[in-house]
Amino acid sequence: MEKHIQTISIHGGKDNYEPIKSLHPPIYQTVSFEQRGKSVITHRETELKYSREENPTVMLLEKKLALLEEGEDALCFASGMSAIATTFVHFLSKGDKVLMPYESYGTTQKLVKRLAEKFGIEPILVFPDTEEILNRLDKDIKVLFLETITNPTLKVFDIPQIASACKETETVFIVDNTFATPVLYKPLRDGASVVIHSLTKYMVGHADAVGGAVITDLETTKELWDWRNNFGGILAPFEAYLIDRGLKTLELRMRRHCENALKVARFLKNHPKVEEVLYPSLPESPYHDLARKLFKDYCAGG
Repeated sequence: MEKHIQTISIHGGKDNYEPIKSLHPPIYQTVSFEQRGKSVITHRETELKYSREENPTVMLLEKKLALLEEGEDALCFASGMSAIATTFVHFLSKGDKVLMPYESYGTTQKLVKRLAEKFGIEPILVFPDTEEILNRLDKDIKVLFLETITNPTLKVFDIPQIASACKETETVFIVDNTFATPVLYKPLRDGASVVIHSLTKYMVGHADAVGGAVITDLETTKELWDWRNNFGGILAPFEAYLIDRGLKTLELRMRRHCENALKVARFLKNHPKVEEVLYPSLPESPYHDLARKLFKDYCAGG
């Protein structure tokens, strides 16, 4: 029987790294782990020995995130930008082209610009529109990066159609799902290669922890694990605990965010001093039909 997303948000990921079987797993606030006798081997075939490499509190969160996004595995990072930077460094080499909308999150654009200047990748920025992306996509594009819902202009892309095209061109399709969360949409279901999150926003929900995550297939996370280990970008155990705690109310919070956002959007739409309201759930939005097609309960976040 398929588990409801609320059940996964509360109970997902609890497993074999906690021998005492506490109903609420503890925070492993430790630098290292005792190495007497048989070592604990993780599902990534890594040894549990040092918290820059692996930590049980972080691994619990990673397993929960993989379940929520329906991916094989997840890796947690110290921030969303750490997750994005590590993923770009893994997939891109000198001369590779990365395609992305020019309305992508500003810091992501700055990162790509610096990677271009320092390491010779070639960024191609296009108008944030599905047709524009499809027209530019071809076999010379190594990576396509976009956001499910753009930050902050709330544009929406036809991810299933783009994913299908990426398979034909053998392009790595990376989707930042921060604004939608797996409550509203799961890009891996529709063919995305990699999903990225800033856990700092909706996922933790209480503005008390910074974090990031990458969800994809197990082989890719094993390779990304090496980069994370080299860069030292793993999420800290206490932040992992806070984010895991926040996830327990994710579905409830997203539902209320959507209700509130739609009420505010309708109010502003009818206000005489407001010229335009950008919100995909409004019937007047050019992204309304696509949002109805992609997002649970036609909600476009809050």
